[in-house]
Amino acid sequence: MKPSVLSQYSSLLSAIEGTFQTNLKSSDITSLAKMQLDKGGKWTVKKSILYGTSKKAKGGLMMPNTELYYNFPDQKSIDANTKYIKDMLKGEDVQIADTDSNVTAHMD
Repeated sequence: MKPSVLSQYSSLLSAIEGTFQTNLKSSDITSLAKMQLDKGGKWTVKKSILYGTSKKAKGGLMMPNTELYYNFPDQKSIDANTKYIKDMLKGEDVQIADTDSNVTAHMD
């Protein structure tokens, strides 16, 4: 949750490799990290949680024959987080509802 983690982006990407999918190329991620490190900027970090239910089921992409726990977010939580993302993309100040989450850090 600190900007300094970007200076170790290579190690971070290696550690989480295979746990997510993106259409960004490695070179694009590297460029974004370097740009942020070079230009800096003011950060306001907020977090919000997708609430829902979990259950054990088979059929995951990486381990299709193994039962794993999956979290299924409820629609209210999806709607709230969708709004936060849309507001952020419009450049608006995102206000996270107290019942959803809270501001975890402010960095200048």
